[in-house]
Amino acid sequence: MTAADIPLTLGQPDQGYEGNRFTGIPLYDALVEWDLSQGEKPSGLVPGLATEWHVDPQIRPAGSLPCAPG
Repeated sequence: MTAADIPLTLGQPDQGYEGNRFTGIPLYDALVEWDLSQGEKPSGLVPGLATEWHVDPQIRPAGSLPCAPG
């Protein structure tokens, strides 16, 4: 047992926020992702699950995102 494992005696839970450690990281894959390969310029978008994307200027910001098979 470490000092971090000693329960509080105040009647309030101290270890109840465990889910954040696991769900703070997304549980899904994104359709598009940020391109973080270079730090010298603003990040652009790269395909994630979507193989490509099209933005229709008439209905912007809506568009279409065809997804990869599977």
